[in-house]
Amino acid sequence: MNNAPVLPNGSVDGNHKEYSPSVEVLDADIDDLDQIMGIYEQLDVGKNIEKKTDPRNVDAYSSRGGILKMPSRALISQAIESKEYFFRLSKLNDAVNGFIWGCYDFSADSPFYESFMRDGVVTQDYQIFEQYQLQDLVAYGMDLMIRPDSQRGALGGLLYYLYVKELKKRGLSKIVFMIEKLGSLISEGGAITELDMNNEATLGLHALLGATMIKRIDDEVDAGDGYVAKRTCMYHMVDVDYVLKVLGSKLGVDVSTPKNDSLGNMRRNLVSRTADMPKDLFMIRGIWDFNMRAQPRDGERVFTESGYLVATAGLGASFRFQDSSESIDGLIGQDGRHVITDDVALNVAIIDACFASVLKEANEKFVISDDTVLKASQRASIVAGEVQRVSEKYSMTHAKVLMIGVVQTIVEEMVRRGLSPILSDMDPELLDQENVDGNAINNGDQNGLLIPQSDIVLATGMTLATSTFDEIFAMAKKWHKPVVIFAQTGSNLADEYIGLGVETVISEHYPWYCIPGVSAIEVFRMPNDASVSRGYTKDQVVDVIDVVGTPVYIYDGQRIKDNATRLKSAFDGCRMYFSIKANPNVDVCSIIARLGYDAEVVTDGEMDVAIKSGFNPSSILFAGPGKIHSQVNRAVSSGVRLFTAESVNQLKLLDEVARERNVVLKVLLRMNLPELYNEQSESMMGKSSQFGLDVDSLISEKSAIDALTNIRIVGTQFYAASQILDPTKLAKSVKNQLNQTRKIMGHIPMTLEILDVGGGFGIPYQDGDKALDLESCAKLAKEAMIDAGSADIIVESGRYLVGDAGTFFTRVIDVKKSFDQYHVICDGGMVGFTRPMLVGQHHEVELFTHKASNPVRGVCTVSGFSCSSLDIFDTIEMDVPEVGDVIAVKNAGAYGWSMSIKDFHCAKPPSEFVLNK
Repeated sequence: MNNAPVLPNGSVDGNHKEYSPSVEVLDADIDDLDQIMGIYEQLDVGKNIEKKTDPRNVDAYSSRGGILKMPSRALISQAIESKEYFFRLSKLNDAVNGFIWGCYDFSADSPFYESFMRDGVVTQDYQIFEQYQLQDLVAYGMDLMIRPDSQRGALGGLLYYLYVKELKKRGLSKIVFMIEKLGSLISEGGAITELDMNNEATLGLHALLGATMIKRIDDEVDAGDGYVAKRTCMYHMVDVDYVLKVLGSKLGVDVSTPKNDSLGNMRRNLVSRTADMPKDLFMIRGIWDFNMRAQPRDGERVFTESGYLVATAGLGASFRFQDSSESIDGLIGQDGRHVITDDVALNVAIIDACFASVLKEANEKFVISDDTVLKASQRASIVAGEVQRVSEKYSMTHAKVLMIGVVQTIVEEMVRRGLSPILSDMDPELLDQENVDGNAINNGDQNGLLIPQSDIVLATGMTLATSTFDEIFAMAKKWHKPVVIFAQTGSNLADEYIGLGVETVISEHYPWYCIPGVSAIEVFRMPNDASVSRGYTKDQVVDVIDVVGTPVYIYDGQRIKDNATRLKSAFDGCRMYFSIKANPNVDVCSIIARLGYDAEVVTDGEMDVAIKSGFNPSSILFAGPGKIHSQVNRAVSSGVRLFTAESVNQLKLLDEVARERNVVLKVLLRMNLPELYNEQSESMMGKSSQFGLDVDSLISEKSAIDALTNIRIVGTQFYAASQILDPTKLAKSVKNQLNQTRKIMGHIPMTLEILDVGGGFGIPYQDGDKALDLESCAKLAKEAMIDAGSADIIVESGRYLVGDAGTFFTRVIDVKKSFDQYHVICDGGMVGFTRPMLVGQHHEVELFTHKASNPVRGVCTVSGFSCSSLDIFDTIEMDVPEVGDVIAVKNAGAYGWSMSIKDFHCAKPPSEFVLNK
């Protein structure tokens, strides 16, 4: 048995851990089977029903746990011995006092999948589960069973934590648990025994973990001994990362990520700013408790005096206060600056009210007005207009806006302005479901999928008052998505939010429906408008170099946008792919992802960059001649479904992984076509090569291809060469590719759904290079593509998008004269920018900054610092630099850092910086 961490003895308060050597957590062994079944028997309501349901009996069923039917001994034995399941148990003095087990592969072949899919009420939330299930990102936790006398301890939390930690290692992001609730037992004679079995401990744990109920089934089940049980099965889904964070903090086993860090920063700022102010200003005098609806209902408190501390119960059950009403009432009279609770909503409200006390003094009385329609229209126009401004600032066409907690009028105004709303955390009472095209989600569980797919995040004050507070901002920052906040009392915290990196805060100090007349709305914007200027100035570059030093790659985000927009426009109607290998910088990739491109990768490392940058995993093309099982398996686990194959062995490998994962993969055959070999470009095809399949060899393997079961060959891919400047080249390769594709289709099972024509678009590197006539190239290629019928056309590009957008800056560290020739030695060279030396590619070199007032002209060999005669950029006539001057090496945006020697001399790597993101 493999030892796992021992269990903390008793509760853990986060500041102190006491470990007991008598308690340990272990992998289950078949020798433990009797004790495991013994715990099931203790919790089995169906065993000795009369005894279990008699409240006068000390052994009566406890509402803290229980099951209607225990699993068979054979099933548990198989689960332990097969090692296909997670099965971990806790022992106290060698006696099993709890265990957890679940399956990693919750696919349609799982023996538990059918029971989950049985007929019943399918909620809208259930559709969220299906999306994760289709990507093989969901595990199923069958049982978390704790001996009755141990159910109030930390054991269940730790076992759950260990299970989820293992799921994280396997790339799974969600987990489903079923919680059973028994209402009553009905005997054949008609007598009813009320059970009220609520599984309080398990439900409480899942509430702590932010569980979303994705399916509920009410039914009646034979309980044995002549009884029928009325039962409710509730399937809950939880997020793996969130569980690790919450349980890790609660158990004291993982406190690496501070909980609610943003709130902590705000509170520290508040305390610092108000240290000398009287405590009475921050005394909690009351709580504002209402459900945020267009008109308050009877009995709801809707206003209080400004300066009183305010909190909102929010939208629906998912936004209710987590603290009990007793603990909330107990806050009255305390100094709000120092109050810390586990309830994020309450903390947001308290901090906001404290800032209101600092910034304002008011004692207004508010009344319900009749002008709700006018105010709804006004706020919708302001909010949608600001989002539109942000989309234009970042050159986003038809921006997809993730709207978290926004009402119908704003949704409609977004659509009217040409924006594409994606909805989350919407209150059905505030939303016309029929007019949102089925996009309403009504909970935030899918934000992890929606944020990467969006261009802008629009969050309301409701978002700030939920457990998603830190997660929304952290995730948006991770995916480089601008955030717009619309919040009542937002002006109080506007500076704090802007400091966190929020793009815009739109503030309406009091609820719009409580104040007569037109609402006063303020807009606070991040002071970075200069970042949207086209190109960048020399002074900006100097500023960057002063901060980050040299050597450094500096990329022009606006140039990348222009290149990507031009290429996409020229090949209108085609699917555009960016080759991550050209430049795997996340900020660079994010710009291209936001413009509607998909990603082509050749390793799982590039896949990680692509997903982190915002590319949709399900659209990623996984290419390359050297795939291995672990890479393909990890890609499929991440949602990748489209691959190229460059050999029959690769076809077999893809089929093997697809069978193991119980999925069907789409495959493009990369072809090696001899007619287009060209010595004048960076050719990779047309000769004996590690790249691609030649047609005759492929056809000769027909029997092996016929035996494949879990892949579909849906087209071909052809990449003739790189650095192409001849506009006729792509059209010629397309015609040849189509001819050879049809030849192949006559011999092996294949449909023409996708034609990947590659790209290889070049850029001028030196004087005499003629820039590619992109429009002519696209026109000729499209004419050749007409014969492709209804197939999707994929166009790939790397160098064209980013090559001329990057410059490598290096500082002169020495200048000497040798045999009448100057040698300029720089702090950057082949270590960090190897391409000029590796492939012999010329890159224009120029003197970017120059100290000399009377420069001397001379022939200069510009080199790096390494002990290698290869480390030379160029030998050119130029003004002779001085020590401290900066050299610029142009067209370094593609295959600069990504193709470079990293560890030679153990040298410090160059920095990277993106302007105009």
